[in-house]
Amino acid sequence: MKKLPIHQNLSTSFVDLSALVRYLRGLQFVGTVHLELSNYEANIIFTRTNGLQVEELDHRSGRTSKGSEAFKRVLERSREPLGRIHVFRSSESLAEAESPKVFVDKDISRQALLMASGRGDRLAGHMVASCQFVSPSFSNAEIEEFSLLINEILETIDDSLAKANLNFPVAFRNAANAIQNDFPFLDPAAGSIVFSNGRVKSTIIVEPGLFAAGIVEVIDRVFDRLRGKYTFSKALKYTQRRVSILIRNRSAEFAKFGLSPSIDTLLRA
Repeated sequence: MKKLPIHQNLSTSFVDLSALVRYLRGLQFVGTVHLELSNYEANIIFTRTNGLQVEELDHRSGRTSKGSEAFKRVLERSREPLGRIHVFRSSESLAEAESPKVFVDKDISRQALLMASGRGDRLAGHMVASCQFVSPSFSNAEIEEFSLLINEILETIDDSLAKANLNFPVAFRNAANAIQNDFPFLDPAAGSIVFSNGRVKSTIIVEPGLFAAGIVEVIDRVFDRLRGKYTFSKALKYTQRRVSILIRNRSAEFAKFGLSPSIDTLLRA
């Protein structure tokens, strides 16, 4: 059976494999999701009857396993960083597909059109340009570095606000909901981008510059709410100070991805 690549080299730092599997099953996808880690790989096969077949290979132990227990291990291993996820469609499903190059449902198509021609493009476009994001064609190592850097920012903010008993995940969701017209991929109801435990996970593919622009806009909205209340001023200043230290300590990485100008806007009084 010929397999045609749809998405390749998705970082496990960004993609929630469990959510991706649920999403693909909902679309009655026929094909394979392949997970690659150091000394480990696994295949989740989506059949034409909407069933799942799972096989894993641990290169270190030489163990090959199949079935439900293997599936549990695959999902657990997929939470490890520095892994890659690839999605392949079966050639048998192409006759029913609208395009052999991409696998998107109507809702994602609608969101893509919004970002291409609506308000989202105008807002995100100037933010991405000002950040000088160079390309969606990062190397695998650069994608991983970019992902970890974004998550490090969010983890720093989450930890800082938690010390003041402020719930950043809830604030993140509320802010994302407020800007979903400009950044449809952040719509909390869609569940495509989820922030929890100091990390952001994605079940869809977003151009890195656009993704970073949306995240920065969410953070800025949260900070604006804190600026508006005197009782939160100390928590905001503490959080901004920690973000500032992070930027200073990782200045080369922030400059490399053009993040410095947009992140600096978060530090205004």
